[in-house]
Amino acid sequence: MKLRPLLLAASLLGNATLLALWLTRAPSPATSRAPALTPPAAPSLSSPVSLATIAPAALRDHLRALGLPPAAIDALVRSQIYARHDTRRRELLTAASQSLPWWQFAKRPPTYDPSIHLTPAGRKELADLAAEARAATLAALGPAALDPTGSIAARYAFLSPEKAVLLDALEQDYRNLNSELRDELGRVRTPADREREKLLETERQRDLAALLSPAERDLLDQQASPTASRLAARMRAFNATEEEYRAIYAIQKSFDQQTSLPANPAPGTRVPSIDNQPEFTQKIRAALGDARFADWEFSTQPHVRALADLAVAANLPSPTVRDITALLTATAASSWKIVTDDAQPPAQRTAALAQLAADTRTRVAAQLGADIAAKYLRDVFWFDLVVNGAGVNLTGGGTMIQSVGPVARPPAPPPPGK
Repeated sequence: MKLRPLLLAASLLGNATLLALWLTRAPSPATSRAPALTPPAAPSLSSPVSLATIAPAALRDHLRALGLPPAAIDALVRSQIYARHDTRRRELLTAASQSLPWWQFAKRPPTYDPSIHLTPAGRKELADLAAEARAATLAALGPAALDPTGSIAARYAFLSPEKAVLLDALEQDYRNLNSELRDELGRVRTPADREREKLLETERQRDLAALLSPAERDLLDQQASPTASRLAARMRAFNATEEEYRAIYAIQKSFDQQTSLPANPAPGTRVPSIDNQPEFTQKIRAALGDARFADWEFSTQPHVRALADLAVAANLPSPTVRDITALLTATAASSWKIVTDDAQPPAQRTAALAQLAADTRTRVAAQLGADIAAKYLRDVFWFDLVVNGAGVNLTGGGTMIQSVGPVARPPAPPPPGK
C-alpha cells in the first residue's frame, strides 16, 4: 500500500533533477547566443541555485535558450513568480481551517472558496501578493501567459487578447478593493461611507478610460454594465440582432438612469420594470417595429425565458429551441380553448387538459430527455396549472389563467437532502 507514495516521490525527484540538468548544462553551439545570466540581472546558472533567486526574465531567457516549449517556459516562470502568493495562501487557509470545526468544510460544492473564512487582513494580503505576481508575469511573459486557455480573451472578444488580460487584471483589482471596503464598512452605511464607495467607482472609471478607447468603453458597457446584466436573460429569449440590442440597450440605460437603479439591488428590492412604463415601451416599439415588438413582449413568457436559459446551459440547437417554443405556445392556446368550451362537461374538460399536458410532456422529453424536460417544465409555472385543470392564455407579456374548477396546486418540493 505504500508503493504509490514512494513512486510519486521518485517521480517528483526525477522531474526536479531533470530541470536542474537543463538549467546547469553547458549551452550547445546552437544556443551559444543565449544571454549570460550574470549579476546584476541574476546569479550564474553554471552551478545549482534556488529558482527563487533568479530574476523571472533571466529564467525565461535561459529556458528559451535550452529549447523548452513555450507553454513549459510560461508554466515554470509563472510557478516561480506566484510561489510567494501560493505558499502564503496555503498557510492562511491551513490556519483558518484549523481554527474552525470540521463541519464548516464538510460537503462543500466544487466551486466553494475557502478564502471566505480568512480575515479581511488575510484577504488583503493575498490580493496584494496576487497583484504583484500578475504585474511580474505581465513584465516577464506578456499578457497571453495570464490567459493560457483563452477564456479571458473570449469574455472580452471585442478587445485584443493583450488588452483583454489587462482589463481583467484591472477589474480584479477593483473587485478586491471593493471587497476590502465592504469588510471595513460593515452592513450599515453612513453618508461618508457612500462617498468612499463613489470615490472608488470614480477611480475605476478613470482607470478604465486610461486603458480603453471611447469605442471600447462603449462596447464594455454594452456587455458588462448593470444595464447589460439586466438585459441578458431577456436578450437570450428575444434572440436580438446586434442592431436591435444596441437600440434596446440605449433605451434601457436611459430608463435605469432616470429611475436611479442601483448597480446591485439588495435581495427583495422591488426593481422598476421598463415594461410598465408606456413612454419607454413606445420607444422600443418605434425602434423594433410592430412585429418584432410583439416578439419582445412575448420574450417575457416563462416558457420562452426558461428555454433560452436552458439552450445556453445544454447547448441546444436552434431547431430544437424553435420546436419546443412553438409546442409550449400551442399547448397554452389549446388549454385555453378547452377551458372556455362550455359545451363540454367540466369532467371532460379536466380530462382533456390532463391529456394535453401528458402529450406535451412526452414530446418535450423526446427532444430533451426525461430529466432535462422535467427540469424545464418545472420552470414553466403555468404548466402544472394545466396538469391540474386550468387553461392559460398568453397575451403579450402577460398570462391569463382560467380553471374548469378548483385547481389543485402542485405539492411543494421536498427540502434538500430529503
